[in-house]
Amino acid sequence: MEAFIATSILIGAIHAIRPLFPGKEALVAGVFGLGHGMAFSFVLAEMHLSAGQLATSLLGFNLGIELVQLLLVCLACPRCWCWHACGCSPRCG
Repeated sequence: MEAFIATSILIGAIHAIRPLFPGKEALVAGVFGLGHGMAFSFVLAEMHLSAGQLATSLLGFNLGIELVQLLLVCLACPRCWCWHACGCSPRCG
């Protein structure tokens, strides 16, 4: 499972620079997300947590992921707005 996660991260990084699966981003994200979720569930299962500990671990993990995504958006938006305002924004699409 660790090899899948490392490979999916590498493929995701390459795809961000040069699309490997043009037009299939949602499918790729779904497959990679499912694989990462399964790996996380296997790790939690190996820890033999109680139902309460499992719920707390899942909630903490998901909140952490969402907060990091929000942080990255907050860091990227000012730069994108500046690029747009000066007319030097990179082409999208």
